[in-house]
Amino acid sequence: MSVASEAIKDDRVEATDIVLISVLPENYPLAAEDQNSDGLLKPCPFCGNPWVSLVEVFPEYSDEIEYVVNCGCCETTQQPDCKDNAIRRWNQREEA
Repeated sequence: MSVASEAIKDDRVEATDIVLISVLPENYPLAAEDQNSDGLLKPCPFCGNPWVSLVEVFPEYSDEIEYVVNCGCCETTQQPDCKDNAIRRWNQREEA
């Protein structure tokens, strides 16, 4: 049992402020997602899904926000990069 739990059991201690803390797994990426509402991203090159997402990733050990493009249909994704590079790399296609 934790020290805090033991202290609350003491009749002399009154809990006045209770803080609920959510604990995330160590490698859980914090992210915000944009469903290509502005049409900047080409459809997925593998499955053709037009509703790919530009995902803002908050790296655990960096202050710089990075971005990845992800297809929710076939789960294709790319390595994190700055926003402009992530968009440019996703939209890069081999010309036939």
